[in-house]
Formats: sequence, C-alpha cells, structure tokens
Amino acid sequence: MRIASISLVVIGLCVAPGCGQAPEPETQEIVEINAEVAIPTAELEGSAWQAVSILGQPSAEGVVSTIAFNAEGQVAGNAGCNNYFGAWGVDGTAITFGHMGATQKMCAKQEFMEQEGRFLEALGKAESFAVEDGMLLIYSTGYDQPTKLAPAPSKSVVSGSVFYRERIALPPDAVTTVRLVDVSRQDVAAVVLAEQEIVAEGRNVPFDFALEYDPASIDDRMSYAVQARIESGGELMFTTTEHIPVITRDAPTEGVKVLVHRVQ
Repeated sequence: MRIASISLVVIGLCVAPGCGQAPEPETQEIVEINAEVAIPTAELEGSAWQAVSILGQPSAEGVVSTIAFNAEGQVAGNAGCNNYFGAWGVDGTAITFGHMGATQKMCAKQEFMEQEGRFLEALGKAESFAVEDGMLLIYSTGYDQPTKLAPAPSKSVVSGSVFYRERIALPPDAVTTVRLVDVSRQDVAAVVLAEQEIVAEGRNVPFDFALEYDPASIDDRMSYAVQARIESGGELMFTTTEHIPVITRDAPTEGVKVLVHRVQ
C-alpha cells in the first residue's frame, strides 16, 4: 500500500453517531494530528457526492448528506447538519476515512441528527467501495446494504464580505453566521438555503464569505437575501437590519457588502 503523511488541523473532534447534538457552535480546542493514510485514487479525486441512501435506509426528505474528495487525501462535506472533514485513502477497492472532525452545532430537527449519525457511522466503518452505473457505493463493516451516493449537483455561489463601522475588536470566540435565505413569503420564516460560520480567532472585520447553493432551488419570481449576525458567548453583538437582495431581479451574486449593526 502506498503511504502519504498528512497533517490535519482537527476542529471539534466528532466521530460518534448523533454528534450534532452538542450544543456549542464552535470548538474550544484545536488539535494537530499527524496521520498516515493511503494515497487517494484518481477514480475519486476531485469528485463530490450526495447520499441517496445510508446503510440501506433512504435519505430523509429535506436532509442532505454530502462528501467531496480532494487529491491531497482530504475529505469534507456536510453530514446532514454539521460540516465535517478528515482524511481518506484507498488500497484497491478498500477505502478508509480517518481523523474525522466536525462542527458541533445543535441540529434543528431529530431527523437531521439521526441521518447525520448514520452517515458518520457509515464513513467510520467504511471498508470498501465501488462505482457502478454512475453511483458511488460505500460498504461498511456490520451492514449488508451499502451507502449509495449520486454525483452532487453543481453549485453556484454568492460571495462578499461582512463588516461593521464601529472601531471595536471582536472577542476571539466571536462567531459570524452568514445565511442565504428565501424571503419571498412575508408571513412565514425565511427559508435558509445556505449558511457559513466564521470564528474570529483574533481576526476582525471584514470577513469574506462564500455561500454555495443549488441553482435548481432558485425561482426567478422569488426574492433572496443575505443575512448576517455576530455572536459571542451566546450573546448577539451585531446583526443585519437592512434587506440585502441577491441572485434574482438583477441583484448581485458577488462582491456583496453586508453591513451589520451593533445591538444595544
């Protein structure tokens, strides 16, 4: 087996099923791990997939679990609620995933948590894979049925930066949350299409963001916007107060300036 040495910075280690139940949105510790994994195969390098079924159970409606492989032996995606990353490698048809890290935010619904737990377990116990009829099949120890994944749909991006005018520094634990939302219906809560969290870690605004979304989810007749908020220690510090349109009706998708105002 060919071996490569890979250095990972793992944030919020989380490998157990249902790890999305942890209440903290960001980690308190950063651990550097040096690991040896098999060199990735060209068959999967640069590919991205979306789960159709996990360990024989169909993906829940509205819950998306994804995985993307890069050529440097790193893997990343969204397990259903939390983002995760780690190392991957193959030896023939054998496949392994190691040193998985994940964010630790609370999932909105039980079905998100349950699917996330199954998906992470499928990766943690992965033993072999195959690509058949355009589908990626990952077989896991102890399960008769594989996890089936279809090629992930191509993504579009809304990008820009978040800033405020006050001349104050953010606490190191401050978290900026940026969301792409459907604001077409005024009588219901905005539907979140994409979200990104940015931990300050000693940095200050402006914070650049890139929100990936499925273009198939966009209706040209509807209205979409970017919203942002900055929190520290569970307290809201800054938030958007104006409507910031994007995507439709000649609104921009890049260079979007998101001004947040201080909460008194």
